[in-house]
Formats: sequence, structure tokens, C-alpha cells
Amino acid sequence: MDARADGRGGEPGWEELSRVVVDVVRTAVAGSQDALTPVQLRCLEVLADGAGRRVGDLADELGVVASSASRLVDRLVALGLVGRRQATASRREVDVRLTPAGRRALARTASAVEEALAAATAPMTSEDQDALRRGLAALAQATDEAARPASAGRPGPEVDR
Repeated sequence: MDARADGRGGEPGWEELSRVVVDVVRTAVAGSQDALTPVQLRCLEVLADGAGRRVGDLADELGVVASSASRLVDRLVALGLVGRRQATASRREVDVRLTPAGRRALARTASAVEEALAAATAPMTSEDQDALRRGLAALAQATDEAARPASAGRPGPEVDR
């Protein structure tokens, strides 16, 4: 069976559809002024709520092991996008927080992704664009709900970016 087809009359399968979305986003992120890696971008997104995170908690939210999160934070600190400061709960712990430069980089990157997605979907009818938005919103909600209990306390893969 063709890896691109899902058995419904030659329509693209999930693998092809995911590749298209990932390629659009990856190209936009890599071409933005800040050229963040996907993991760096996700880290900034997690920290955007303004709540500081211990590296271990950040690792859990990113789905990576603590050593990978620590290296990631080191790189983001070197870029001036996040900072470390003593945690209010315990003087022995350090919180990682987004810096103003990190907020600006996140905003620029999000804008680049939005522009790339708008350009990629411009040839589509407005009905197809609306259907895509609804479908992606439903997928986001489903994955958020599925990820909450499943990721708690489990170490994730090694990530070195």
C-alpha cells in the first residue's frame, strides 16, 4: 500500500499530512530572525505563562530528561532568552524564566509561523481553511487532554537541541 494513501481514494495519509504541517512550521522557524530549534521554541512557549520553572519541572513539561532540559536552558541562557533566579519556595532551587528578549523572540517566531501558515493555506478555499482550523483545534485539544496524565513523572527522550 502506498505510504501516502490512507485507503480513502488516494487522499494523503497521516504521515504525509503531518510532514506538510511540520515542514511549513520548521521552515518558518528556521527562517525567522531568531532561528530557534523546535525544542527551544517549545521551551519558550512553556515559559511564556510567566511562572518560573525548576529545570526538572520544565523537563517534565517538555517530555525530556532533566539533563537534556539543563543543556537546553544553558543554551537559552547564553542566547539571553531565559534567565535563572533563586526560587521563592526554596533558596536551594533555581527557577528558569523567560527574559524580555525571550518574549520578543517568541513573538517574532510565532508571527513567522502564522505568516507561513497563512501563505501555505492561501490557495485553499475559505471553507477548507475553516475546516483545517477546526480540525487542528480539535487535535490540539485532544492531545492536550491526552498528554496531561500520561506525561506526569515519566522521563522523556534525550534531546540535545
